[in-house]
Amino acid sequence: MVNIQHEDDNEAMQRGDREENSYLELDVWWVTFKDVLVHVKDQGTWVKDLFLLLTDEDQIAMLCEIAGYALRLVKGLSLVQGERDCHNNAAT
Repeated sequence: MVNIQHEDDNEAMQRGDREENSYLELDVWWVTFKDVLVHVKDQGTWVKDLFLLLTDEDQIAMLCEIAGYALRLVKGLSLVQGERDCHNNAAT
């Protein structure tokens, strides 16, 4: 939903999404502020209107907070490993 990319995603890097000061990076994960803004505006009229009431500085800070939260969430979830048995069923 937020279009978080992995550093090894050559296709995204070739598209030029990583312009200076247009993205937030955490370890090997990154997301553009443009994608976060699209996600915020897609949350509905009420959220979009509240966001637009903020000053420019507060809007940037809000996008940084959302991007940082999403990146930390993906980074943490990428470390989860489920144990499986020889039949690829969940281990007991």
